[in-house]
Amino acid sequence: MLEKIKPYEFDQVFSMMEHSFPVDEYRSYEEQKALLSEQNTRQNYSIYVLHAPDQKTIQAFLAVWQWKDLAFIEHFAVDPALRSQGIGSFVLKEAKRRFSQRLCLEVELPETELAKRRIAFYERNGFYVNEYAYVQPPLSKGKRELPLLLMTSRGKISQEEFETVKGQLYREVYGKARQKKDLTIIGAAIVDVLARPVSPEVFRTGSQPVEEARLSFGGDALNEAVVLARFGKQVELVSKVGNDDAGRQVLAFLKNAGVSVDCIQTEDGLQTGTNIVLVDQSGERYFLTNPKGSLRRLARQDVEPYLEDAADIVCFAGMFVSPLLDIPAMEQIFCKIKSKPGRVLAADMTKAKNGERLEDLKKLLPYIDYLFPNEEEIALLTGETDPKENARRLVQAGVGCAVIKCGGRGCLVQAGDVSYQIPAYPVQEAVDSTGAGDCFAAGFLWGLSEGMGLQECGRFACAAASCAVEQLGATAGICSLDEPMRRFQR
Repeated sequence: MLEKIKPYEFDQVFSMMEHSFPVDEYRSYEEQKALLSEQNTRQNYSIYVLHAPDQKTIQAFLAVWQWKDLAFIEHFAVDPALRSQGIGSFVLKEAKRRFSQRLCLEVELPETELAKRRIAFYERNGFYVNEYAYVQPPLSKGKRELPLLLMTSRGKISQEEFETVKGQLYREVYGKARQKKDLTIIGAAIVDVLARPVSPEVFRTGSQPVEEARLSFGGDALNEAVVLARFGKQVELVSKVGNDDAGRQVLAFLKNAGVSVDCIQTEDGLQTGTNIVLVDQSGERYFLTNPKGSLRRLARQDVEPYLEDAADIVCFAGMFVSPLLDIPAMEQIFCKIKSKPGRVLAADMTKAKNGERLEDLKKLLPYIDYLFPNEEEIALLTGETDPKENARRLVQAGVGCAVIKCGGRGCLVQAGDVSYQIPAYPVQEAVDSTGAGDCFAAGFLWGLSEGMGLQECGRFACAAASCAVEQLGATAGICSLDEPMRRFQR
């Protein structure tokens, strides 16, 4: 049976590793031993050995990384003198018995007879080839990256599952930082079911014809990320969805939009958030939400792993959306974001749901460089209805720049003693205001990333919002940078 390696057995295992793998596929003696010595603090990495009957020699070994849903066999080898005796199959059978998770391992491309035989061996033992492009990053300095394939037990995995597995291996095993993006957006990614126009009469009659009914995608962070990607920016989204059909649709939509999904957690048993959005004749919208869906389940532990390598501009798109991201949790997240010198933190919000007041946010606000509340949202925090006074209070409380969204009247921008009242752009017809505030925020962030001044950022944000309200759906009104830029420049 498989047993955990004893310290004095390491040299024998490493010698077997040297004779079984190309030099680019294993670490140096010192690196490997150091990794193993950390197993008391890194409980997810272990080496297991199969002893000969005399208990003095090792016949085979497995080096395994374990997580909640995955066990990655990084190295597996049988003593060369004992091959073709069924030991390899026995070890894999024991691994399946010991580990409850899906097993995963890397194999060389089937370009040589030896590689083909290895793949066939694993297939005979219940592993499946996943035909997705995969490159093993260099294990250490001086090593080469290697094009390989991933094989998994329990059947092949989907493209979305593959991306999740690859991201976990890159982060946890290879310590590879993800590619730096222009912007990192944090918050919700959900499904929207939209219908317009809907009147209160539907609740009396029980049925009502509408001009449009459409499945769409939304969530404050998703909307901002998609618009920024359509503006040509490299964007990543930090979020969480369920491991369900709706979640897979959200991920596919984001990938097609050019948004990186490497920082999106997929959780078994969680329902991906779905909103029913009823839009009235004037374009105002009314939401029916599922409080048990992913919209309300994003937590600090879903966000923090991605903050160290986040972009130089980060937007926390949904203050007060998830009850798990309460004020103490947001304070810890904001502090970590701002721990990197020069990083910009922007934040958007929805209406406070538990009676929070501005003074309750006194520890949060000094971290925020740009805050994008609308008139109603900030009035709930201050008890004041005047946007100018509310902007002044935000700046006084420590916000670098307060940007108050005023709907059809445009926006108010204040930083220090400097204030700009920026009018809205005229629209042909206000069809749907869903996501207009998110598109505004995306426009402002785009301006910041391009080095625009505050007044220009506000003007471009208003131009983006004017495009958004002319179509049904949060992001349907913005296909590229062209139309918002045309409006901005006229």
